[in-house]
Amino acid sequence: MQGFLRIRGLKFSPGNEIVGAEMKKGECKGDHQGHLCVLASNDQIDRIKELTRNPQYICFNCGRVADCENNLCNPMSLEE
Repeated sequence: MQGFLRIRGLKFSPGNEIVGAEMKKGECKGDHQGHLCVLASNDQIDRIKELTRNPQYICFNCGRVADCENNLCNPMSLEE
């Protein structure tokens, strides 16, 4: 489909939103303080760069990716 990007089985819209996957908004697993959404809201960009060098997981709440599932609220593996 034109205008969509596919990465490891996930389809993203031109606005970088996941398309066709059921997302559970607001669900949070683990210690929220270490999650990328909290780090971003606190402008901890250098820490975010460290945690996203080799992304293996995507958050179904916000679409952010991280190396470790512990840094996301609602993680799903990017591995097929």
